[in-house]
Amino acid sequence: MDDQRPIKLERLREIFHKAYYFFLRILFKRYIQNIDKNKTLLVFDIDNTLALTRESANQDKRFLDANQNLCDAAAHFLNSDDIVTIFISVRPISEFFKTSFWLEKNISSSNKKTLFLTRSPQQKINLLHDITQIKNKLLIDDLSFNIGKEIMIMHDVLDSINNQNLRYLGLEFINKTKSMEKLEVISLIKNNLIS
Repeated sequence: MDDQRPIKLERLREIFHKAYYFFLRILFKRYIQNIDKNKTLLVFDIDNTLALTRESANQDKRFLDANQNLCDAAAHFLNSDDIVTIFISVRPISEFFKTSFWLEKNISSSNKKTLFLTRSPQQKINLLHDITQIKNKLLIDDLSFNIGKEIMIMHDVLDSINNQNLRYLGLEFINKTKSMEKLEVISLIKNNLIS
């Protein structure tokens, strides 16, 4: 009888993940439908992109250190009329309010910070690929994880990005932004939005 419990829990977890993604896609599509198709969509990841998750001594999601140059760039684009800026992160739904708190604390814009949480990096890419009416999309995301102290790139997810439908700035760009001036970061992002 106890042998069946892990199988049942795993099956329940699988059903939950599918249901979560189903509803997430509906919410995301409804949000996207309200965006002018001539606007540009700029998507920021949070962990190891805007937040210095690996480097932060405090791992409470509300108090992670920020990549301030990239956060300032996000604030700049949030205030733009031509660019719709959103945040998509792979975090449990239970972290939604902590994540929202972090965004409000670290991105100095009074404009709404639209946040979506996915269950996997591939779900994030799938959501962005499903957007057909907006042609100009840019994702800024490290697409990496740690094994011990070694940083591993998610090559399978990276390979699924079709650069014709979705432009991408990754870990190399993110690492450079830490030592760049804010205006340089903004300029590089703008160049990738229009190229």
